[in-house]
Amino acid sequence: MTVLYEVTTLTGISIMASRYIEYFGDPDISYLRDALARASINIVPQSLLVKPLLDGRTAATVEKLITNNENYVLKRTSKDNWLPAAAECPGEGPLWVSGSLNQERLPRLLRCPIIDAIYHPPTEAWWLLMHDVSDGIVPRGNFGEAEAITLWSAIAELHAAYWNDEKQLADLPVASLSKTVSAFAEPIYGALTQEFRTPWAENVTQEFMPLRVLLPIFLDLISPADADFFLSIIKDRSWHNELDHSSATFLHGDLRRANISFQNDATILFDWELATKGPAACDLQWNNFLTFWAYTPEDGKEAWERDHLKDHYLNEVEKALGANIDRKEFERTWGLAWVSVISQLGFVFADANLDDQGTRSAIQKRIEVAFQKCRDALGA
Repeated sequence: MTVLYEVTTLTGISIMASRYIEYFGDPDISYLRDALARASINIVPQSLLVKPLLDGRTAATVEKLITNNENYVLKRTSKDNWLPAAAECPGEGPLWVSGSLNQERLPRLLRCPIIDAIYHPPTEAWWLLMHDVSDGIVPRGNFGEAEAITLWSAIAELHAAYWNDEKQLADLPVASLSKTVSAFAEPIYGALTQEFRTPWAENVTQEFMPLRVLLPIFLDLISPADADFFLSIIKDRSWHNELDHSSATFLHGDLRRANISFQNDATILFDWELATKGPAACDLQWNNFLTFWAYTPEDGKEAWERDHLKDHYLNEVEKALGANIDRKEFERTWGLAWVSVISQLGFVFADANLDDQGTRSAIQKRIEVAFQKCRDALGA
């Protein structure tokens, strides 16, 4: 059944309307046959093998569908997924049906692997069928500067296409940047203080396994002064106001290694659940932190020795825009975006083999530098 899907703001104002398919059956061969036909893929499935794919960092059900020697991935979102509710965002399904992730709307260097999206009313879930691009995902430890340059070149084209374009940005069915930050920061604040300022935060502290496991270890790694500072930037996020009012663009929102695949000349991005709009530096610092600070490539360089990557991005985005940007403003948002990332993901520093004293010391040094960068950005 094809119906009109309308996304509204909390005040009831329509911000996007798109047609989508409702499906009431199972993820069987009939579903796959119809989905491939809708995607104009000339394959008629003769058999179907379903293999679960486990990912402890998502509330979705993810499965590999194998048919006719072709692999696809089916992602079924959960109605109990805390993230869309916390961020007050429609989610990845509505973003795709809006057309925003169609290849015609993406720049030449970027791809999205989704080929079909339907809504399943019995489970109140979006089903996203994707090409299997797992063979292009770089293993942890191997994602280094060369990969970052490729990624940042591609994301510069996406950012340039929406740079300060108020009309295009207004049409995107995505969460606000402050809401996506709140989705991570509020559960951390609650876990630190046992004071839950939103109705969903307490549940998240129990459901989001990385936070539940890593936060206590992280607190053991840092000094009392840094622990107090960490709490302060989460409790009072007035520093975020400047990010909310700076030059904005379309952000993927979760540029971690596991959401990126490189195939031929294309950079393929998936898991757009955290897509938002805000300063470009927020996308870059998210990837910078997870690539070079929380998890480091074995290239002999320190995490803070990567400034040339920012310079590369600035040159690429200005080339794509055909004009110079306000670099002074960018530098300011670069610092505040770092504060934003640390407030949301700082606990990920603890995801390492801390029994090794050399590793533990190296991480503590990175934490010390990371917190000083936050203080510098805030003038603290």
